[in-house]
Amino acid sequence: FARTLFNEARHQSLSIDGDHRPTTSSAAASVAVTCLVQVLVEAPVKTQPTIIKVVEGLATSCPRVATALLSRLCQALLESKCLSSASAMWVLVSHLASIGSVPDTIQAAIVAAVPSKWTAKESTTALAMAVTLLRSGGGYSSADSRRQGILVAMTTHDDSYALYQTARECILHGAFDIATDILSRVKAHCASERTGHWMAALHAWTSAEGLLVSQPSIVPSVGLVHLHAAITSLEAAATSTTPMDFPLAFSNFRVGYLTTLQSLFQVDRPTPYICIISCSFDDVLFWRWYES
Repeated sequence: FARTLFNEARHQSLSIDGDHRPTTSSAAASVAVTCLVQVLVEAPVKTQPTIIKVVEGLATSCPRVATALLSRLCQALLESKCLSSASAMWVLVSHLASIGSVPDTIQAAIVAAVPSKWTAKESTTALAMAVTLLRSGGGYSSADSRRQGILVAMTTHDDSYALYQTARECILHGAFDIATDILSRVKAHCASERTGHWMAALHAWTSAEGLLVSQPSIVPSVGLVHLHAAITSLEAAATSTTPMDFPLAFSNFRVGYLTTLQSLFQVDRPTPYICIISCSFDDVLFWRWYES
């Protein structure tokens, strides 16, 4: 039945209006999407992974239905409070959020629900909800509700690994200011000295990247200071078995690149560079042939 709904939703034209509701011409596809979500929510635990693959395959092969799937699945999950496999479904929602757009009303509901999920038993659900908010876009300013939804209750959360996972997802999605706030707590509760140096390096690097994102037209000197601190912490965390070659090389290249940009920004009247290229007519014909 799930595969039948998959084919029906894929081959029918589905269009969404401004309120994220299906239009009259797409009634068949809308019903198919609604039924598919209902089948997923009520499916037995043994068959649920298969239906999750069907839903994800539908969104991947037919992105125009991803927004409708997101809306209905999020509504079903937010209304159901005793669903045993909610974590797997929220992971599915986080995957769908990279394909379709999450409506603003759904984002607000997720922001309100995230704090109650930051527990030891539901940390996977909370992480998936945070990833959904991250993939919904936005600048994540200090006044942004999604940013507050991710950070709220972090001050009382004791699972350092869950905090690290959340910070890592924030880094992957470019939310460096959120990652900096989270890593400031993680580095203070590290069990080993080497891990503490590694977390300190991550915290310094995200602090530098956050400054660069907030001021894209200049290279702040404080950002370079943070990058040098990250290199120092990486060198302290390196061992003979884990020399940290790639992070150190990346940080050093980053410092060199940003230092060059900073020097260019500080020059009032840069010296003009003139390049004269001389070529024959045959060279031009060869280049045009090469481009084609």
